[in-house]
Amino acid sequence: MNLPEDIILLVEDDHDQAEEIIEIIQQLKKYQVLWAKNGREALQILSKNKKLLGFAGSKIKCILLDMMMPEMNGMQFIEQLRKDEKKRIIPNSIPVVFLTAYEDEEKWYSAIKNRAAGYLRKPFRKNDLEKILENIFEEWDHETLIEVTKTKGFEKLKDGSF
Repeated sequence: MNLPEDIILLVEDDHDQAEEIIEIIQQLKKYQVLWAKNGREALQILSKNKKLLGFAGSKIKCILLDMMMPEMNGMQFIEQLRKDEKKRIIPNSIPVVFLTAYEDEEKWYSAIKNRAAGYLRKPFRKNDLEKILENIFEEWDHETLIEVTKTKGFEKLKDGSF
């Protein structure tokens, strides 16, 4: 059986939550999923999935990122990811979707500052995850998704609707 070429990295410490998300993604039969239990493990997986020693970016096309994890949380991870991406000769960023049970100003500021392509509050509906993946892989360019997330975040920050 041939695996799909589009790889999603799920960074989630909760085993049950990870299994549920992986099952949703596998049902779509469009993406391959790699799973990291924290940010440090995710950075190692990214390092192992570089194209042309990192010059051509990563084989990983999207990251689903939990915020609250041991060792290295989601905010620490995305800040390190973006620093690493800026060091490349051809800087390109991987779309990151925040997955978090806790929606507050700090997380939205981090999403905006670190150019998140999406933000899903747990528990989320299967259709919400499917739609955001469809947007990332099939319909929208990354910069447009970042702008949509930024606008949504600023609206929430302005009206305090957490």
